[in-house]
Formats: sequence, structure tokens, C-alpha cells
Amino acid sequence: MTSITNLKEFKDIHNNKTAILIGNGPSLKKGKKYFDYATKKKYLFFGNNNSIFEKILFKLHYFVISDEKNFRKVNKKKYIKATVKKEKFFVSNKEREKKILTKEELKKSKGKSFDMSNNKILKRIKKEFVNGSSLLITFQLILLMGIKKIYLAGCDCGGDTNFYLTKKITDYTHLINRWKYLKEYTKKYYPDVKIYVINPVNLKDVFPEDPNYFKS
Repeated sequence: MTSITNLKEFKDIHNNKTAILIGNGPSLKKGKKYFDYATKKKYLFFGNNNSIFEKILFKLHYFVISDEKNFRKVNKKKYIKATVKKEKFFVSNKEREKKILTKEELKKSKGKSFDMSNNKILKRIKKEFVNGSSLLITFQLILLMGIKKIYLAGCDCGGDTNFYLTKKITDYTHLINRWKYLKEYTKKYYPDVKIYVINPVNLKDVFPEDPNYFKS
């Protein structure tokens, strides 16, 4: 299902596992009991951008960054030195001749880089619905890895204060339609995958909450 050759090694490596995809929304502040339970149950944590620096609420297993603008907000060396439990991915784009890290920096980061065009990892996906957020890249990576239950946390898609990056009010409501598309895409091509949202804001009518979260 992947169109990126050097990601084939990650296909189905976490088959039938459960993951939490971490966004940067302020609802994360209400999620500690969920994250503590997920850590106890050994769920996998996937995150982007400054979520790599969080150590109290959770610690990431996988990290993805695709926009070098974050390096200007936070010293790039901090991303290079930061650690996760499994793998860090630094996404490049050959079409725009964009390499997010040099070879030397990538080696120091102990991470991996992969090239992708139009933010597409999976086949049969419409590129216009997987741009605008590195979370949408990470979501595809989760599907590729064979994970069967996905919880979205901090994926508020609202204009409220951003939890990690800045106090500037930003409008992310355009991402709602992208998540609606990914919901239908997953239903069609990955029908055995379940998607839930934790402390929903603008995705409350897109994905359900899991009433049995603490019973699994």
C-alpha cells in the first residue's frame, strides 16, 4: 500500500496494535488519564513537531516532522538531540528540492529521512486531502504499519490557543474536511481499522469517542 520504497520495512510491523496520534491542540491538557492508561497498556504514541519535547503527559514512540518552519521557532539542534522510543522521521520532498536535514545532521539525529511528493505515502489517496498538516502524513504512516485502533488526541481542528508551538490564534478548521475524507478512505481500504477521538472539539461529529476506552 505504500508508494515510498524505503518505508516498506515498516509495513505491518505493528499489525493489530493500538496507537494514539498526538496533535498540538489544547485539549491535550485534559488527556493525562488517557495517556497514563495508554502507557500502561503499551499503546504506541505518534507525534509531530514540538510534541517530541513533551515528557510529562507522554513520550513518543514515533516522531514525524515535514516543515522546516518549526526549526525557526525552535532551535533545530533541539530536534536533532531529542529522543523517542523507536524512530524519528524527517520528511523531504524531491519535487521542491527540500531536504529538511543535511546528511550530517540526519546522522546526528539518529533518525530516518524519506522523500515524498504531495504528502502521499499510501496509494489511491487524493493528494489534495493530505496536505496542510504533518499529522496527515503521520496518520498514513500509522495505517501503513498495520495498526488497527487509532485514537486522535489534540487534533482539535480549531482556532484556539495552540498547545505546543505558539500563543497565536490559528484557524485549523480547513482540516475537518481532510479528516472526513481520511475517515471514508480508511473505511474503504482499511475496513478493520477503528478510529476514535479523545476529548473532541471540532472532530466530535466526525469520529466517535470510545465508551470502553478504560475497559480494554
